[in-house]
Amino acid sequence: MSDLIYPTLDLFAYNLGEGLGDNQDDIKKRRNQFLALMPKNIQDILIPAFDKESALQNPEYIELLKIAGQISTFHDFPTKEINNYKLQGYYYPVRLKDTYGLLFDCSVDEKDNPQKLSCLRYLKQQAHSIKADLGKTWIISGIAPSHNTDTENLAKNIYKNLMIEEKSPNLTDADYESLISQEWQYRKAGKFLNASVFEIWQMPNNWVN
Repeated sequence: MSDLIYPTLDLFAYNLGEGLGDNQDDIKKRRNQFLALMPKNIQDILIPAFDKESALQNPEYIELLKIAGQISTFHDFPTKEINNYKLQGYYYPVRLKDTYGLLFDCSVDEKDNPQKLSCLRYLKQQAHSIKADLGKTWIISGIAPSHNTDTENLAKNIYKNLMIEEKSPNLTDADYESLISQEWQYRKAGKFLNASVFEIWQMPNNWVN
């Protein structure tokens, strides 16, 4: 099975906001690095939020767009079309104690017709500039085209398409298939709200990227 209805990519990226022993210059540098993960128009909105953030007594969980005076805690990015796929999505920046969190959401704006899994590379490309020094979590969700869909095989193909851009140019297609199969051995499977869920974890080669 190579199709998925309403394919959606969510990236959760975590960056240190304030480390032990950081001075004001260090903190400002980390803030600027976090801002740089988002488009300029969102950066301009968020800058005033940092002054309000520092005045809070207990910053356990701060929705940064909200304290910047925005009605919505999410900020949409302009819809764009790539290879006949209409992409839409949003940014959701927060502060979690001493950590900055950013949720980036991107989906194909078509909720009825199945899409080829190759579209996932275009969703992932929209998040290529988002770095994370504390780690990333990628979530791919969608609707199976049929009740008879082999969800595990579909999930494995989703993973293969998501990771294709990480493939070494020296790796043959057969070797890549073998690598995916090896990594898939360590998957975890379960159910959430009656949906099939598959989890796979990788040790990063570079914690920043």
